[in-house]
Amino acid sequence: MCGIAGSIGPDTTREVVERMNRMMHHRGPDDRGIFSEPGAAIGMTRLAIIDTSARGHQPMQSRCGRYWIVYNGECYNFKWLRTKLQREGDTFSSDSDTEVVLSAYVRYGPSCLEHFNGMYAFAVWDTVDKSLFAARDRFGIKPFYYCSTGSEFIFASEVKALLSSGRIEWSVDQEAVAQYFTFGHILQPRTIMESVSALMPGHYLTLENNKLSITKYWSLEKSRFEGDYEDAKRLILEKLDASVKMEMISDRPLGLFLSGGLDSATLLYLMNRHGIEANTFSIGFEGSSFATDESVHARELANFFKAKHTAVNVNGAMVLGELDNYFSASDQPTIDGLNTFFVSKYAVKDMTVALSGLGSDELFAGYSRHARAYWKSKNYSIVHRMINGMAGAMLPLSSNATVASFLLKVIYRTESSDAHRNYVLSRILNFPETTSGILKNSVRQGESWKSWLDKQMDYDCSSNTDFLEKSLQLEMQGFMSSMILRDSDAISMSHSLEVRYPFIDHEVAELAYSFPSEFKVGLSSKEIVGKEGTASYAKLGTKKILMDAMEPFLPKGFSSRPKIGFKIPLNVWLRKDMKERTRSIIEDRNQEGFNYLDPDKIEDTWRNFYKSERNDFTLWSIVAFLGNISRLKRIHSESRG
Repeated sequence: MCGIAGSIGPDTTREVVERMNRMMHHRGPDDRGIFSEPGAAIGMTRLAIIDTSARGHQPMQSRCGRYWIVYNGECYNFKWLRTKLQREGDTFSSDSDTEVVLSAYVRYGPSCLEHFNGMYAFAVWDTVDKSLFAARDRFGIKPFYYCSTGSEFIFASEVKALLSSGRIEWSVDQEAVAQYFTFGHILQPRTIMESVSALMPGHYLTLENNKLSITKYWSLEKSRFEGDYEDAKRLILEKLDASVKMEMISDRPLGLFLSGGLDSATLLYLMNRHGIEANTFSIGFEGSSFATDESVHARELANFFKAKHTAVNVNGAMVLGELDNYFSASDQPTIDGLNTFFVSKYAVKDMTVALSGLGSDELFAGYSRHARAYWKSKNYSIVHRMINGMAGAMLPLSSNATVASFLLKVIYRTESSDAHRNYVLSRILNFPETTSGILKNSVRQGESWKSWLDKQMDYDCSSNTDFLEKSLQLEMQGFMSSMILRDSDAISMSHSLEVRYPFIDHEVAELAYSFPSEFKVGLSSKEIVGKEGTASYAKLGTKKILMDAMEPFLPKGFSSRPKIGFKIPLNVWLRKDMKERTRSIIEDRNQEGFNYLDPDKIEDTWRNFYKSERNDFTLWSIVAFLGNISRLKRIHSESRG
């Protein structure tokens, strides 16, 4: 696990990459290196996980001397692949997966990616052809950002590292700002900087003679599962077991983020089955109700499986004290990640590698919105169609935020023919005020609600899947990749902690995606399902196959527990410990973020928040945006001397 960086072009200097390396020291505190020659420099900062000796140093040169690699991630099947390459004549001088990845590229070229099972972003420089090859893993677990200035191509693992290079002009992408205040995150390939893009998951790029080419090498395709439900339960546990076994490989201390829910319970059971007495870690939140805090369940699970458990309670004062560090760690604006920040901050004292249950909800339909999508697809009527059509016709005519918000909710409740529209609506309903009000008109450019909504529907989605399956595919491309995976990497690595995700294994995902929707959602009535935090797994109807497969191995009555997840009591903290700091942030009208926000609307949002007991993300989204943008602007200014 590392941070990687590079600069290709006639004006490239070693010092440019050195600056980016220094900015990413947290990603790799164990080692640092640079290879440079006229026209190219690549570098890395290393968090040593597999083969912690000096033989794993990067940049690493191929045995033929022609190629140099900088590599961030883990190739979990590298031992199998090394044996395969040895049979074909390759030799190795280290126990590092980096050397295996480089040898595979030398032998197979871009098709080497077909052989990898893992999470990775890497770049290979060809000293003969003077060309660059770079790739990102199938789901985008590891990041790869780049900027082409015309005469120079620059890449790094973090946006702030690119800003520290001194080669990028400050220009915020206003479309990205609008996306953030609609979804709570920025949709890849956009980033907060207009000139910086993210290489998309499952893609690779080549750069030769200053010509950039990007190719898609993998996508999650629908296949039909031929077995019955019992076969499916058995096979999914077998695939998960194989994934957990692979991802436990580490030369550094390994543990598990234990939330108390089904996903991390599944991982703990599988670790236990392999004879691992796991170190588990969880956090609780002062100010949370029992219905929004799984820390008690986490301890019960740890006791049940005889794991060594550590728990930390986070309060508003702790968040206040770490707020600036969080803004820096998040790398780009996001409403998420505070939970990851604190679980990583304290877990790293006992582990360098942590397994996480992230991704299961997107594979197995784990949210109430997924059950609702399934219900709607099975119970759609002419009445729903008529109501949906009328609300859709009225939406473009509405200039009032409250009315528009109401119409959007009506459309969402009655939408079951357009998976794209349903997905977008399910994501934006937390943010109706922000999209309509707090952005300056120059950012919104006078767009209507209808035109803004339509612009967000350009995800690639197979046409041969049913409504729920399309929704899950969109979740994986959007919410999972652009938000929860991006946030998890940036924030956990700010604490030098590697996080692995056994559910997001392409073989697990391909099997899960082949299951029919009725394997994932089980609803016994026509009632609209409940919400997380109040309804049990059984009543929500979510993750049916995973729950049924795991129930014999879990504590009695597990399926009757409420599905909770990490829910931070931000509204409590913002009203108490963080109130004055929040006020000071939004009163500083000279900061960069106010170039895109309406100060009067921000003031209204502040007043309205403290007058009511509303539970929304509006105020926090503003605070997180202003804090992060100020941090990025400071890095850019310092890079210019």
